Amino acid sequence: MRYLHILFLTIMSLALLSASSSYSAEDPDSSSFMDLLSSVNELSSIVKKTSNSTVMVVVYDATGREIGSGSGFFMDHQGNILTNAFVIKDAYSAEVFSKSNHYDNVTIVGRDENLDLALIRVRATNETPLELASDYKMEQGERVVYIGKARTLNETVSEGLISSVYNLRAAEELVNIQPTESILSFQVSTDGPLLNMKGHVIGMTVSKLPDNQNLNVDSGVPFEKKVFAVNINIIKAFASRPASFEHLHPPRSKVWGKWFIWRLKTKTINTFIALYEMQTQTLVVITLAITVLVLLSYQLYQKLKKDN
Repeated sequence: MRYLHILFLTIMSLALLSASSSYSAEDPDSSSFMDLLSSVNELSSIVKKTSNSTVMVVVYDATGREIGSGSGFFMDHQGNILTNAFVIKDAYSAEVFSKSNHYDNVTIVGRDENLDLALIRVRATNETPLELASDYKMEQGERVVYIGKARTLNETVSEGLISSVYNLRAAEELVNIQPTESILSFQVSTDGPLLNMKGHVIGMTVSKLPDNQNLNVDSGVPFEKKVFAVNINIIKAFASRPASFEHLHPPRSKVWGKWFIWRLKTKTINTFIALYEMQTQTLVVITLAITVLVLLSYQLYQKLKKDN
């Protein structure tokens, strides 16, 4: 009986070894599935962690016409927002939309057209800033994510791999990102903060290469499909510069009056041309008199409003 017991245990051990070997043969498929599931969970966690901190910036000219928009993110609890310089170019007024708040009192703190970076400020209410990485060294082949805000205020998400790293100055880098097919069904992002897989800000996407930089950019990918970003050290150096405040006008305050005058001038010129071509001099004089009267009335109203 003892020998039969030993023989039974030996047979069971061999059977278990065989089953283990069979499972190992299927392990690559199981491992691939687990890797994909881990990537999905990782990316979902980053989006959930950072979505409240990203914003949409909309800019208007003096006539109230929208002239620019783009993404940004809260850098601190004081309401400082990093966005791109091209977004606020020629701004007369601006609005900032976060996931839970709307701000129309916007101040430009600083801008750098060469780096395509701009720092703006709002009177933030219960906003959560993104966590900035410390002195971070980007690595070629590193997986990254850039997140923004769409016009619907939904998140835009893109992921990619760092394909090239270019040194601009000491510890300051520009990176080229090769976008990859997203594993999440979000609208593709074209701008916004650059994040590592811990959800920390390691850079900011930019719309162009800095001037006077002799960079050997890989020509294997069309330029319009490239995504560039400056690293966190450039962001921190830019944000630490002395402030140069530009207080923008609240949208829809004086904007509508200026829009009316602009439209009046435009329509009047066209009307003058039409009346002149019709050779109706009396109507030209009447139209001109009405226009001058309206303009003088508006100027008087503005002066009285300012004196009060």
